[in-house]
Amino acid sequence: MVVLCGQLKLEDKKIRCNTTTIYIWWSLHEPEDGVFVFNKEEYDFVSFIQIAHSLDLLVIVCVGPYIMTEVHFGGFSYWIMKKQGIAIRRLNKIYYQLIDRYFDQLIPRLVPLQYHLDGNIINFQIEVNSDVPLISFNDAHQYYGYLRDGLIKRGIKNLINILA
Repeated sequence: MVVLCGQLKLEDKKIRCNTTTIYIWWSLHEPEDGVFVFNKEEYDFVSFIQIAHSLDLLVIVCVGPYIMTEVHFGGFSYWIMKKQGIAIRRLNKIYYQLIDRYFDQLIPRLVPLQYHLDGNIINFQIEVNSDVPLISFNDAHQYYGYLRDGLIKRGIKNLINILA
């Protein structure tokens, strides 16, 4: 991934872009319940971000947990739906525990790459496609707030947004 990403980022630079985006798939980094994979070269998002930095490209990182409709199951791992009593993208204690466990592994790898720490990450996206079929506006507010607060308490200080 690192070589390919370097080539792609060079293309971004050639067409005079100043910002690129990376989507971090939960399913790649926790393929099995409680089994985290961050050391495979093809999943090395830190090197991707560093390559972009070497090319003076800013980075928007989509940490999810849901990253996009076009990705199988939105980037979630298949095993998540096997959890008894889970409801994804809802106010659900089991879901929140899984998000917390994942963010505990993921976010510390991104913290030192933030712009205010001389890195190049300028924005963190939580949830893509904010048309989450939640019960109410209040539930949506609580859910997105939980995700935002989860990033903040783990050291994220840059802009955090939801992409509609």
